[in-house]
Amino acid sequence: LLKPAFTIIRDTQSKCLLLLIRGTHSIKDTLTAATGAVVPFHHSVLNDGGISNLVLGYAHCGMVAAARWIAKLCTPTLLKALGECPDFSVKVVGHSLGGGTAALLTYILREQKEFSSSTCVTFAPAACMTWELAESGKHFITTIINGSDLVPTFSTSSIDDLRSEVLQLRFHLETVLMNIND
Repeated sequence: LLKPAFTIIRDTQSKCLLLLIRGTHSIKDTLTAATGAVVPFHHSVLNDGGISNLVLGYAHCGMVAAARWIAKLCTPTLLKALGECPDFSVKVVGHSLGGGTAALLTYILREQKEFSSSTCVTFAPAACMTWELAESGKHFITTIINGSDLVPTFSTSSIDDLRSEVLQLRFHLETVLMNIND
């Protein structure tokens, strides 16, 4: 639980270390995705060895835990690989649950000097963070979404918005019906 499958591949042709995170595949992955409570998640932007900007926000609890777990496991391997190949870049790639986790992991990695230029590509990532966090990552995270895909837009916030709209519509309809009956 909270531990999606991932791997690291060294691509010598593109001079890139690819960290790939699989999307939902098992019951454990489904439970990780279902752990949808939000937790504080802050991102520090490193600039010339100092913090230049702190972005405050919230993110999906299950994906934050998964990203932190992967960061803990992959950091020694990535540091060793960058030591052997200092001209390589780090790219994090994920799909669905893995896409949301990949985005959050990229924020975590970029806070370390060695990984401050890491980038991310996510395919249909699960909605996993507040708007301010998402905006702060637009220069290093590329998100690819099929226009009709529900997963990237489905979150507790979107459910709350839908519930509010339905209740407002219900109130409006009841008011109209009462006026018609009067």
